[in-house]
Amino acid sequence: MQRQYWSNNVTGVLPWLNANCPPGARVYFHEVNVESYRTYVLVGMLRGDIRYAPDPEQADYVALQWHRSSATASRRPGTRFGTRRPATGSTWTKFHRSSSTLAPDCREDRKVFAMGRWDRILDRKPQELKDYVLDKVADQLVDDLRHFPPRIEEWLDANLEARYANVLSRLGRPQLDTYRVACELAREEMLREYELIDRFCRSEEYRRLLPDELEQQTAHFITRYLVDSALAFQEHAQGKFRRRDLVTLVEKVEDRLLRGYRLRL
Repeated sequence: MQRQYWSNNVTGVLPWLNANCPPGARVYFHEVNVESYRTYVLVGMLRGDIRYAPDPEQADYVALQWHRSSATASRRPGTRFGTRRPATGSTWTKFHRSSSTLAPDCREDRKVFAMGRWDRILDRKPQELKDYVLDKVADQLVDDLRHFPPRIEEWLDANLEARYANVLSRLGRPQLDTYRVACELAREEMLREYELIDRFCRSEEYRRLLPDELEQQTAHFITRYLVDSALAFQEHAQGKFRRRDLVTLVEKVEDRLLRGYRLRL
């Protein structure tokens, strides 16, 4: 297998692209599919305004991964832009040592890159990349819930907003048990265990964990927030994450938010 088979090395120049590309720049990512490009944008590794170009002829910049088996194809961008010297990046020896090169004579609006190496989490297979994305989304959701109430960009149902008015105006964070119940209800909803949820909400244990109406409303609000956020993320990712992945996402939120005090029905 080629060292750069998974195209991971492209991330070595993403910081340079973010810092130097003008708004709306078109970049040809050599041997990187559009799904990977969208993931880099989704997790914040690449600016959202940088566009994916399908070939060098339609690109303002080229992110090139060189290896011997595609040496001919690797020369195409150099022909296109009139130089074979990279503006930044690393070139690889057979001993895996790398060096950075700046091309001072490149045309100002056309850059050619030789790819560098991942510098922490960057040697990841697709499944590891999926876990990385879920970790980042979980971190954001936990940050939202720790700064309660989380910011709601838009209420699509005025009645629902009125229903949770007391929750949104409460002083201080919810109780630990409220978070525990909310996360478990969200997880069970992702698993479509609707009968189990209904039985629990009618039980004495439910009333013990959520002793008053405010805590009950707060738990259901957090559940809705987690479920709606997970489904919105799935839609934004255009089907790259299955329902089972959303269960994993909620469990990652539990691990961070509850620190081992999670609830299971």
